[in-house]
Amino acid sequence: KQAIDADGIDAHLAQDTSLQGRLQALTARAAIPTPEAKAEAWRLVVTEGALPNSQQQAAIAGFFRVHDDALVTPYSSRYFDAVTGVWTERTHELAQQIAVGLFPRAAQETVDAAQAFLDRLDPALSGLRRIVLERQDAARRAVRAQAVDAAAVQDTTAHTPEADR
Repeated sequence: KQAIDADGIDAHLAQDTSLQGRLQALTARAAIPTPEAKAEAWRLVVTEGALPNSQQQAAIAGFFRVHDDALVTPYSSRYFDAVTGVWTERTHELAQQIAVGLFPRAAQETVDAAQAFLDRLDPALSGLRRIVLERQDAARRAVRAQAVDAAAVQDTTAHTPEADR
């Protein structure tokens, strides 16, 4: 498959202007592997926040589709800075989509940032606390699994037939 850019997305959208076509275009735009595309998706979903449920979900679906985590890493701290405001200002459905869908990628830094966030979160925001706790737990498990995988790879490379000679 060949990568598609914004012009290609527009060309496809011109051929399919249905709701499904528009949703696919939003996902594809958010998935474009450039800082500008990620910034635009973040702006539409988090900063502006005017997309209907299905369109917001489509943009969120494309946001983390990257081969280079460096494109989304800057949004980890932005997530924790913005999610409380999103939670208190948006409808439950929209806020939950953002809180779950844009939770940062699994890394020890994410686990630590989530804990710092939880430590300062207003106890009255129990729904948001639950979501962040669940996502933090999933990130913690993923970090442990990544460590086990890395150790297994390291162990197999240390025991190659060439190393045993």
